Parts: sequence; structure tokens; C-alpha cells
Amino acid sequence: MYMEVSWNRRAGVLVAAVSGRVDNANGEAFQAALKDGIPEGEPALVLDCARLSYIGSAGLRGLLAAARRFQGPGQAIGMCGLKGPIRSVVALSGFDKIIPVHGSMTEALTAVSGEEHADGADGGKEAAGDDPDASEASIPLRNPVDLDVVGDNIAQMAAFTVEKHEFAAGDLPADVRERALSEIEDALWKLFELRAQRRQQVIAEALRTAVETLDEVVGRA
Repeated sequence: MYMEVSWNRRAGVLVAAVSGRVDNANGEAFQAALKDGIPEGEPALVLDCARLSYIGSAGLRGLLAAARRFQGPGQAIGMCGLKGPIRSVVALSGFDKIIPVHGSMTEALTAVSGEEHADGADGGKEAAGDDPDASEASIPLRNPVDLDVVGDNIAQMAAFTVEKHEFAAGDLPADVRERALSEIEDALWKLFELRAQRRQQVIAEALRTAVETLDEVVGRA
């Protein structure tokens, strides 16, 4: 699956432009790309997600690892250019409390550098406006929580949840961490199994409705 991280500087700030789809298959490669691309002692980073089409739990873990490198005094990290569905996932997971989400590249540059940047400081292109597929962000989701986006892998979701907690509160004892991972995975399996059962019920109801509707049409003929 296509994924690329390209690097540049805008107004002196390091920018990582993420393109394509970040999922289980390339989550580790994504995390490695971010790790290798950030110089030691770098004070700030903006993640340009305008060309990011999908991110799952594995991708969020990669972003979390990058955020750990910008926790010190005088350091900052931010994101911009998130499309509607991805922005929803980031908000629902609470990830926007870890990496602030900004409406444009200009806003992100200003926030992480502490300096005002006029529109065009990023080369005249806002993050979302630089994306030929940005119109996809306006496509409404049938469900406010797209399970394909949020739950690509239960183990990754459990790990991300634990790592997000550790990011804020410190590392858990090994036995507590193992127990938390196990119980979170069990709870998520139950949730997904319940959703699968409901889906089967909806399909059965839909088939009944289709037959009833056909009978009504034939009866009126």
C-alpha cells in the first residue's frame, strides 16, 4: 500500500508531508520514516497531512512516537491538512490532545514556532489547498465512527490506547501493562462481535423489507 513521508522546511520549521495510506502493513515503516527524518535536537515539527488518505491505529502509534520527541522545553509539534474522516478519528481517539490540530499550514507554523507567519509563508499553499483530492473531506460518513478507519486491528488499538496513557502519565508496570492490553483486546472483540451480530440482523431485516416491498408492488399491479 502506498505511503510516503517527504521532508522540507517552511519558514525555518521542519515539515513532514505524509502521503497515501498508513495502516497495519506499513505502520512500522511509517514510524521508522518519522524517526529517521527528525534530526537530533530538532525544536519543532509540523505534520502536513493534506495528502493522507487513511490512518489506522498503527499510524497513530507512529505519530505518538514522534510526539515523544517534542515534549521538552522549547519544543513543539502540530498537525494540519486533516481531511474530515481522519480529523474525526483523531478527535474521537483524543489524539488532538497530544498533537494539536491546526486549520492551515500557516496556523501550524505560527503555533509551533511561536512567531507570526503571514499567509503564504509556507510557499503560498495552504495544506488542504495543495491537495487535488481535498474535496473528499466534504463527503459525509454514513456512520460518525467509521469502523474500518478506527478499528483496522484490535491489537494495534489496544497498544495505542496504552501507549497514549503512558505518554501522559508515565510507563505502567509490566504486569499492569500486560493485563491492560489483554482486557482491552477482550473488550474490543466483544464489541466487534456484537456489531457483527447487529449487522446480520440488519441484513435479515433488509431482505424481509425487500420481499414485503416487492409483494406490495405486485399486489398493486
